[in-house]
Amino acid sequence: MAYCCIIVSNDDPGRTDYLLNPNNKVEEIYETLKMIPREEDDDITRALFFHTKSFRGITQEKENVREILESLEDISRKGKRVISIPEGISKRASKYEQSRQITEKALHRLLLIGVVSDYTINYSKEEFTVQL
Repeated sequence: MAYCCIIVSNDDPGRTDYLLNPNNKVEEIYETLKMIPREEDDDITRALFFHTKSFRGITQEKENVREILESLEDISRKGKRVISIPEGISKRASKYEQSRQITEKALHRLLLIGVVSDYTINYSKEEFTVQL
């Protein structure tokens, strides 16, 4: 026999209703979360923190894909392309890692729609090899 208990904190039901409203844009939710002091976090704000960090909004996601498409140049020509993890990012782990993740997410989106057939990451050279 097993027992299961779920413990959830919903410290601010009004805020929760706003944050979970499907009519609100991700960008608005992200801005609201940035203004909430850490000591006022609850389970809802913590879960949404991870959601907003993984999806930065339609406009930003489209911009990231556009930048990758530009770096791949002529996508009508099949073959391999090598692209560097975007320059100008410092080697501090968080900024570098974030830049790599953003680039990889854009490549993955292009993979899903068939523009990219495969890609690999060379961590030592800080570059992606992309197969079109």
